[in-house]
Amino acid sequence: MKAFLEKTLNNVTKFLESVIAIPVFFNIMILGWLFNLTYVSVFVMAVSVALIFLLCRDVKNAFVPILYISFFLNDIALEANIVLYGAAIGIAVVSFISFIVIKLVKERKTLKKGNMFWAFVISAVAFLLGGCIGHFRILVFFAILGLCLVTYFLYWVAINFCTNFQQFLFRIMLYGAIYIVLVFLVSNYAMGGFYESITRIRVFWVGAQHINTAAVFLVFGVLGAFALGFKKKYDYLYFAAACVLMIVLFLTYCRLMILLGGVAFIVLTVVMIMKSPKKLNFTWAAIALCIVFGILCAVFWGRIEHIVNTIVWKVRTGSNGREELWSWCFEKFLQNPVFGYGFLSAEPVPSLRDVIPLVLAHNTALQWLASLGVVGSALMIYFYYKKYRIIFTKPLMEKLFLIITLIVIELNGLLDQTATMDVFVVALTYLLIAACEEVTPNVKQIELFKKKNKRVD
Repeated sequence: MKAFLEKTLNNVTKFLESVIAIPVFFNIMILGWLFNLTYVSVFVMAVSVALIFLLCRDVKNAFVPILYISFFLNDIALEANIVLYGAAIGIAVVSFISFIVIKLVKERKTLKKGNMFWAFVISAVAFLLGGCIGHFRILVFFAILGLCLVTYFLYWVAINFCTNFQQFLFRIMLYGAIYIVLVFLVSNYAMGGFYESITRIRVFWVGAQHINTAAVFLVFGVLGAFALGFKKKYDYLYFAAACVLMIVLFLTYCRLMILLGGVAFIVLTVVMIMKSPKKLNFTWAAIALCIVFGILCAVFWGRIEHIVNTIVWKVRTGSNGREELWSWCFEKFLQNPVFGYGFLSAEPVPSLRDVIPLVLAHNTALQWLASLGVVGSALMIYFYYKKYRIIFTKPLMEKLFLIITLIVIELNGLLDQTATMDVFVVALTYLLIAACEEVTPNVKQIELFKKKNKRVD
């Protein structure tokens, strides 16, 4: 019996650490959403996360449900489901805390706190301090504190207990985007017919996420497809996946992400063709996809023309639809310029009046000023240079797609802060930085290597 239990436990551990677990997790989430059993899939995901932190040495698969579960949530308001949602959150939180305590006790001397530790600490402290001085609310304070701790926890876990983290991130970015597409298309169809809904009606929610955030994750999927297919034998298949995601991105009607995703798509297509080991296959695949894309453009020409005209009009007039948000941020900064307003997004923001996202946003200088004040912004910027030192330290090619993804997030933050205020985008940003650290050589190791080479010479 003991041998049987040990064998079963080993098999469970191998599965939870394997690549197979990623699509299985996504399938469970989308099935729960499709059959209106989200509370069951959420509970299963919470148990899976707890088991990963309890059994596995490499815990990166726990990030799959953590980052993507919100795209497969519905019926949160039902009282019968809130109990299970609460139990799921409790299980996840207990597993987080247990994992931290165990690792600190057993491996404290070998653990890294990360090169971005002080930047994250300053950000969290300044944000909380501004909120306490500006408009203190105890529940909001603890919610923000919890989110700050969780996002740093994910970063800390990534740099200490995950291997091959780059490839993992690209894989879940692509897989996640594909599953988001399924939710998006089913939601469209449920609105009264596929053609009618995507030509005349804009879906505003994908699961429990706003369409702006879903569009950001679709672009992440495009970048993930290019990263996984780069210089590979079957790169044209990954290119085909990127094309499908771009078509669906266009149907979201999120103009900024269409523009950013389109530019990235064109540039990376050229790069992939130049570096492709099978240029002929890639060329035939590109021609076939162009034909399909041409047919789709003909079918949905009215919508395409409207979106393009809107983008051109906004560029010509200098109207980006976010002036109200910018002026709102500046007003908050003036209310408490020294320490900032804190809890910046703890109240409805102008572009999302029906949503109250309890998430910090640090994508632009104006957001820094509004939420951290002069003191917090100065300290944050001072420590933030470490991030850019990490990103632009050799080897650059290994981090190319990580850098591009971070740039897309920052550019999106310039004009569409509401999407980048989302806690899952913030968490993914932390994980991207952790992945950059994974491929950045240790400075001390480089210096030792140079000294040894000099001695040999």
